[in-house]
Amino acid sequence: MSGLPLIGILGARGTAGQACVQALLRDTSFTLRLGGRDAERGAVHTAQLGSRVHFVPVDIQDAQALKNFVRGCQLVINCAGPSRLILDTVARAALQAGCHYLDLAGDEVLYQRTEDLHATLYQKRLCCLLSIGIFPGLSGLFLDYCLQEGDSRAQDTSLFFANCGEAMSQTAALDIVYSLRDGFGLGMHRLQNGQVVRDNAGPQLVNLPFLRESLALYPSLNYECQRVATRRRTPNLRCCVSMPSHTMQTLFQIRAAESWQHPTEVEQSARQLVAASLLDCKDFLPFTWYQVKAKGEKNGEYWHLDAELIWNKPSVQLVGRMIAITVQMIISEHYLPGRHLFHESLDIPDFFRLLTSGEGAPRLSLNMNTESLEIGYI
Repeated sequence: MSGLPLIGILGARGTAGQACVQALLRDTSFTLRLGGRDAERGAVHTAQLGSRVHFVPVDIQDAQALKNFVRGCQLVINCAGPSRLILDTVARAALQAGCHYLDLAGDEVLYQRTEDLHATLYQKRLCCLLSIGIFPGLSGLFLDYCLQEGDSRAQDTSLFFANCGEAMSQTAALDIVYSLRDGFGLGMHRLQNGQVVRDNAGPQLVNLPFLRESLALYPSLNYECQRVATRRRTPNLRCCVSMPSHTMQTLFQIRAAESWQHPTEVEQSARQLVAASLLDCKDFLPFTWYQVKAKGEKNGEYWHLDAELIWNKPSVQLVGRMIAITVQMIISEHYLPGRHLFHESLDIPDFFRLLTSGEGAPRLSLNMNTESLEIGYI
């Protein structure tokens, strides 16, 4: 075991953590150090996973215990939450130990809090990747991938995202409520001529061949997509997100009532979201769907790109697959050092080649055509 890279995983007994462990055991030969607060249950769980895995008890808020956990790891993955409570605690411990860091959560808030780490990470050739989830995370990576495929700068771009058929965890629900409370994400907004403006078009209905009913997608411009638009110089961007009906209605109710004034309200709102997601599970089988539409101009001709990525299994399994690929790319030194959002550090075409190859991979389609039509907003 000593000759193989050691990967530390915090929150390994949670739903996402277990998916990451299984993917790393299946797709890599690395040894794994799992961390959690319950030593007895953690040891029992780890004993079932084989000789490549061992358990170390750790409380993330205990600085010395966290220091002991990350020591000796080549890379640490944080699957624990809520992200708003952990913030940059593990990221800074990983840097001090000289190891790479991956965080499944941690969007705009964590990105801003770790700004001071970037120069040191770059100098030490270490990678700190944030938001390795399905949204944000793969959403930004897929958008970036599609805009790379265009022969020239896209003038108008739309990203559509839906995830249904899965119960939300309490941790994920807490992070959503904290995001609403702290004002991150821009519901009913879009980019127009490089400026954030109100999107008055309202929800858009889409019909997918594997669903019995239409989905309503609502405009929601997040930090990740704004950074992709800046990176790829696309001035007009509309992002639309769908959640199942009970979950979406509960989300609107929490936002309207601002049900996050006290910690007890935050917990109650999160429980309401979890309950709503359980109701929605009765109506859908698990699926995650992305679509990107883009238009641009080259040599006097207009081009149109239409791309789709579909995953018909629980999304945590997709996240596990993403983590296994990302870990392999970083350990093999195929990354840009520093502190980055998920789409900013990796070789994106190579990542999608690995993600969409092999048995049970997500289905990817990408079509690009030229036409002689006037560009308009999608």
